[in-house]
Amino acid sequence: MSNKDRASLLSGINKKVGAYLKVMVKNRCLDKLRTENNRNSIHNGIISLFNRYSFNDAMVESDYLELIEFLPEQQRKVFEMHLDGFDNESIAEKLGVSYNTVRNTLSTSKKKLRILWNKLM
Repeated sequence: MSNKDRASLLSGINKKVGAYLKVMVKNRCLDKLRTENNRNSIHNGIISLFNRYSFNDAMVESDYLELIEFLPEQQRKVFEMHLDGFDNESIAEKLGVSYNTVRNTLSTSKKKLRILWNKLM
């Protein structure tokens, strides 16, 4: 292989690697934005769940954070990860449980929090 052929080959590889890196960075940035949006959406959804009452936001937020402590350990872990913006698949992978277990645990946790809120607040 001549030097000209090697230079041409390296040039082609550099272009492909550069394009790959651009796509990778773009996708990573989009993932970060989606995660932030997901976290904000979850947080706002939980706040709106409790905002039926005439409390200020700081009080409501501290109240529901205290209520989370009443959940059983596994439900609390799943719910806190959910609040941190992890999707159900990520939670399932990190905790070593199935997707459906995470989904059902979140549903049960939310129901318990609603019941606790209605009884205690």
